[in-house]
Amino acid sequence: MFHWIYFPILSSTHQWAMEHYHQFFCQYLFVYTGHQTNGVGRKGDIWASLGESLYGSFIFPVNVMITQKKFTFLSWILCHTIIAILKREGLSPSFKKPNDILLRQKKVCGVMTSIHSAVAIVSFGLNVNVENREFIYNSLVATSLYVEKGGQEFLIQDLLKDIVNQFELNLYSFFIHHHSFF
Repeated sequence: MFHWIYFPILSSTHQWAMEHYHQFFCQYLFVYTGHQTNGVGRKGDIWASLGESLYGSFIFPVNVMITQKKFTFLSWILCHTIIAILKREGLSPSFKKPNDILLRQKKVCGVMTSIHSAVAIVSFGLNVNVENREFIYNSLVATSLYVEKGGQEFLIQDLLKDIVNQFELNLYSFFIHHHSFF
């Protein structure tokens, strides 16, 4: 369903999506990079690359009358998608409302959503193969999958495929139950 666009380096997948969504109106697009130089969080926090990680933005059409409550569900769908994948990897993630995924009370992933002219942009930043034991990220203690699995490296492409495929399924399921949403 989603057409993939890869950039070796990008300032921010979310920013790129906000600048280009009008070119892809009525399309399903996934923009991703492994190196982000100036990513932004929900509150304007910087979320830039610290090592081999995943940064992506899903771009897709939604009903122009979308409400704020339903808008939040898009972030939750992606959070729970990533949580399910991390559980399959043997990790014990938790969800911190409104948009964070934690491992042992440390942030490993952030998600944010914005709506522009009936187009949703749902973005995430996931620390994958970052070797630092603990690092402070915008006053939060953060971690990575690598650290939490005791130095086990993750295959980025496998994680990426799992996230996109599962998000597609979860989004489709949500769409089936909420016809007015899309």
